[in-house]
Amino acid sequence: MMDTKHVLGTGLGVAAAVVATGTGASADTVTDQTKSADVQTVQTASSNKSTADANQQAVTDAQQGVSEAEATNDAAKQAQTDATKAANATQTTQDDLAKQVKDANSQVTADKTAVDQAKTNEATAQKANADRESDLKSTQDQKTKIDAQVPAQEQKATDAKASHDKAVSENNQAQADKAAAQKAADAAKQNQAKAQADLDKATKGSSVADAKATADKTQSALDKAKADTDAKTTADKTAQADKSAKQAAKDKAQATKDAADQKLSGTPKTITETKTVAPKPIGPNDKPIEYEGEGHPISKDSQLPREAVQPKPLANGTMDENSNSNWYVVDKDNDKSPKLKITNGHLDESQQKELAQYWLTLVNNFRKSKGLDPMIMTDKVWKMVYQASLKQRESDPNQYTDNHNRVVSANGPINPYKNDLGLALNGSQNLGFGDATTMLAAKVEILQTTTQMLYQDGDSGEGHLRNFLTKPMELSWGKQIVMAVPYAQYVGNKGQFGSWNYVFDIIIVDRTLDTDAGEAVDQNYINEHLDMANQIAEYPDAKGDVVTSTHANPEYAAAKAAADKAQTTLNTATKALQTATAKAASTSQALNQANAVQAKAQTANDQAQTDLNNAIAADKDMQATTERLQTALNDAKAQNTKAQADLKLATDKAQATAQTEATTKQALDAANAQVKASQAKLAELNAKIAKLSDAQGMADAVAKAKEAVKTAETKLAEDQAKADALAKQLDAAKTENAQAQAKRAAADKAAREAAKTLTDKQAALKQAEAKLNEKKGDLNASKSNKEAKGQAVKEAETQTEEAKQSHAHAVEGQNQAKQVEIYKNDGLTIVSPATDSNVKALNHGSASLPAETETVKNADKKANKQNESLPNTGVTNSSWASAIGVALMAALSGAWFRRKQH
Repeated sequence: MMDTKHVLGTGLGVAAAVVATGTGASADTVTDQTKSADVQTVQTASSNKSTADANQQAVTDAQQGVSEAEATNDAAKQAQTDATKAANATQTTQDDLAKQVKDANSQVTADKTAVDQAKTNEATAQKANADRESDLKSTQDQKTKIDAQVPAQEQKATDAKASHDKAVSENNQAQADKAAAQKAADAAKQNQAKAQADLDKATKGSSVADAKATADKTQSALDKAKADTDAKTTADKTAQADKSAKQAAKDKAQATKDAADQKLSGTPKTITETKTVAPKPIGPNDKPIEYEGEGHPISKDSQLPREAVQPKPLANGTMDENSNSNWYVVDKDNDKSPKLKITNGHLDESQQKELAQYWLTLVNNFRKSKGLDPMIMTDKVWKMVYQASLKQRESDPNQYTDNHNRVVSANGPINPYKNDLGLALNGSQNLGFGDATTMLAAKVEILQTTTQMLYQDGDSGEGHLRNFLTKPMELSWGKQIVMAVPYAQYVGNKGQFGSWNYVFDIIIVDRTLDTDAGEAVDQNYINEHLDMANQIAEYPDAKGDVVTSTHANPEYAAAKAAADKAQTTLNTATKALQTATAKAASTSQALNQANAVQAKAQTANDQAQTDLNNAIAADKDMQATTERLQTALNDAKAQNTKAQADLKLATDKAQATAQTEATTKQALDAANAQVKASQAKLAELNAKIAKLSDAQGMADAVAKAKEAVKTAETKLAEDQAKADALAKQLDAAKTENAQAQAKRAAADKAAREAAKTLTDKQAALKQAEAKLNEKKGDLNASKSNKEAKGQAVKEAETQTEEAKQSHAHAVEGQNQAKQVEIYKNDGLTIVSPATDSNVKALNHGSASLPAETETVKNADKKANKQNESLPNTGVTNSSWASAIGVALMAALSGAWFRRKQH
């Protein structure tokens, strides 16, 4: 990405050899002395006898030890049993006390609740007493108000009763009138039936009878036709009215449907919404970095951080700050940013400035986190340094453009003391480079570079970091200004490390001197020469992404539902209209048919009546009788009609008076209930007034409540004291139990140790007995001592020869160890490469020295005895002892160094 770091290493080794020799004879001397002796006595009979006696004493002592260990073991077991019993008892006591403490605490909690309740009751009583006067007045006011309402309520109840009584009386009369009318109607109906029967009887058997029968038949048919016509007329009117209603409903449904369709046609099915999503910058810790080379992809400006954050692996020390890591990469597949514009080999100036703004923002946000003032960038200084840098880099076409160029230097295009700004300057440069082809990619590379320079700059000695943290010097005549001049420039393929080059120059403007006059300058001079009025702003904050989404329009769904519902309603109304229209047509047709039948029946009846009248006229006697009976029948019919009408009026009146009676009963009940409620409320208020008027009673209630609090608090104190006492007992029991448990543990340990001691003593006894038996066997074998002497001499000679060979090997190893060079450097022991092979050989050779040395020692012991007389010769042999020790250590260590690249 934006920086390169190289790590080289070399290994250094270390070795040390120590050779020690003991005083005494050499291996050759041992051999000579051994050969000078004929025999060597390994063991004498008297020595074996003495040893056997000692072993017998050892067995006796071991037996005594076993007896003592058994006694100790028995005592330890008893102590263990006693300690266990005591521990169990203290544990039981502790458990019992713990339960008592728990119960006592529960009682204390209940007492506290009782105290709280008593205090609440006291507060309530206190408040009631304190509010007594105001409550009394309020209650009296309520009573006065209700007292004023009661007379009107009672009058209302009285009026309601009078109305109800009147209604009851009128209803009783109406019911009686109805009964009388019913009786009269029944009599009139019977009279009409009798008159009809008399007329029928009078005309029966004469010519008039036939005519009368025909007339009656046609009259019956006519009556039936009229009734049918009336029914058909009623049905037709109902059907026509229903048709009209259904037509109106259908018209209304049609209008609703038309309106719904119009709204639906004007409502789009989908809507397109545009909203701004808050920016979410990508950070180096958004996902774990599992290996170097992986970075967080950034695809748009809203994901581009405005602050270089320290990655967690560097913050917590799990990653070396001397290493290189790619924390960010551009998402090339989704990068929609503008391409870098290259004109005549130069990057577009507006793009230059935008990249400079972004870099300045990263640096200043970091400086802000460290409590430093921001760096300043003005258009004048930026262009001057940028153009000078381009000029310098282009002056040498063979120079790698991604190396430091030191624009502000004595030999550079901008002289620190002779320049267009007329001010003393000081410059330092941080350099990074990359291969971006888009603006976003360039910014991501700037972000990656800055993150490495700020947090992974160990291989550069923190030089980049120090440049970013440049502080203005506080001088007696003023304060320096820190200016930043970041820019990027196109270098084609001339870079040593890449195709794109991003340079960050930090220019320190010293306000102390006018470079021409060599005098201190004021702020106005600084502002004018640096063009402080035209500072380049930092990179703008990230804007939220504008997201356009198309989705179903809920209003369309509602309009569609309304249109569908309107269509359903219209369909229902249309179907109902069709049914009503069909029914109306049917009833109209039926009415027409009924009218036709009635007309025909009327014609037939008219003819029958004419025939009847003619028959009656022809029979003068019958005519008189018929006319009289007919008149009687007509009168009976009239009376019956009137009686039936009177019955209907009486029935209607009876229904009305019954309803009036029920209504007045409800009003009476309501009035009585209101009076009763007021009386109950007055009783309640009177009782409350009596209570509130009793000041002493209220005071007594307060005193009683206080006494209840005192009683509850006394009980709480007593129970708390009991609980505290039990708690102390429990603490003491816990301490006693802990001590008992510790004693039991100690007793257990002592029992285990006593058992082990007994086992060890028993094993020692067996071993002592075995040695005793062995020495007894040696005494029996003393007769064959002579033969053993010769064999011992031979073994000693063989071992002496082996010791000589081991001694020779040791001397050789010592000579090799002398070639080892020991160096001390920073606490490390380093082996020169020239001696490395010798050390390895020495290491290999010394591995067998310990075993060979032990062999020499054993041989010395068997072959030599100090000042010991040999049997039968009296020759005295002086002993010698020798020991050779060789120790060798070697270690390798690595020392790493870093070579700074930029």
